[in-house]
Amino acid sequence: MSWHIGQKVVVVLGHRIFPFKVGDILVVKGIRPNPCNCCKWQLDVGFFKSGGYNATLCGRCGNVTADPSSIWWFGDLCFEPLDELEGIDISELTDIIEIKEPAYA
Repeated sequence: MSWHIGQKVVVVLGHRIFPFKVGDILVVKGIRPNPCNCCKWQLDVGFFKSGGYNATLCGRCGNVTADPSSIWWFGDLCFEPLDELEGIDISELTDIIEIKEPAYA
């Protein structure tokens, strides 16, 4: 998947603790390699951690990585580029969402 800053993305995988829900449209503000390799990239979509957390937890493999930033990073498996979905019927998008396994349980 090719990501770039300023790119619009749609949420295809969510979790009850995430500050977004499936179907939300967000904008990529930052990109970095994922330290545990469950996903290739982590995306900053504009949310910040609260409570003074200084680590990032992978919801998929449980890997904990030191992260002093206040940015709440999310694995790229949670998103699909919006421009790649243009012209797709909404029922097809629903099929895409149902086919994917949850990245974070």
